[in-house]
Amino acid sequence: LNSLSPVSNVRRVKMANDSETDDWESIEYKGIANGDSVRSRCTSRSCFKWLAFVALLITALLLSALVLMPRATAIPSGYCEAEAVIADVPDAADEESTASWAQSLVKKMSLAEKHGLANGFGYWGWIQLEAHYVGNILAIPRLGVPSIKMQDAMQGFRTTDARMIGQVTSWPCALAISATWDPHATWHWAKAIGEEFRQKGANMILGPSVNVHRVARNGRNAEYISGEDPFLGVRHAEAYVHGMQQGAGVAAVVKHFVLNQQETGRTSVDAHADERTRWEQYYPPFEAAVKAKV
Repeated sequence: LNSLSPVSNVRRVKMANDSETDDWESIEYKGIANGDSVRSRCTSRSCFKWLAFVALLITALLLSALVLMPRATAIPSGYCEAEAVIADVPDAADEESTASWAQSLVKKMSLAEKHGLANGFGYWGWIQLEAHYVGNILAIPRLGVPSIKMQDAMQGFRTTDARMIGQVTSWPCALAISATWDPHATWHWAKAIGEEFRQKGANMILGPSVNVHRVARNGRNAEYISGEDPFLGVRHAEAYVHGMQQGAGVAAVVKHFVLNQQETGRTSVDAHADERTRWEQYYPPFEAAVKAKV
């Protein structure tokens, strides 16, 4: 601030280059103390030069990122061991034996192998690398642990590359299947989708999606198999998991988060429901999937 006139309520601002009159501008002063804003705009040549410099810098960074981004990466050792079989796997119904077996298996793993199971790979920042799935976990061949190749989504194999377009089946959406009220149809639908996933190398499907509809305009309602009825969701979630896992031999993942009822502001919206409502309305399809051994 060069000066502030208490009479005219106008302040004069001098720009950074301290040049001649063309870099001066009178703007309205409403008083910072009372919380009002001060309006201003860039009119000097130096200001425009800085804006141009910032724009060029951003452009250079983007071009550098495109140049440095890997076009192709070597497939890590063990990644293709998807069919590796773990010997002496106990019955999942025997929780005590399963827990003991898992602990003994983990004890045999090196630190790097444990890190590989928890970390995953196949991305450069947020960019999915070529020849990788949506989710990728390395195998541990020496212990018979297969790689995990996860792909979206419950309604069919997601095309993450332009070359995939026309190479995957466009299946009916989940809501269309739930509208049949026929778990038998859901089982066969899931099995057929799972078989295509296996043909394309994926062994884990990121589905079913079972959120009960709450917001009518939710952009993802069509992929939620529960519709508006938790009882309907229970029947279809169970059938989907069995058709996918027992029918096609592909692991299923139930999703999304409970009370994730809308896409608008989904990373910031704060949804609340009392305990009884959650257990009666929103939890049952998830619970059914868990009981189906998702």
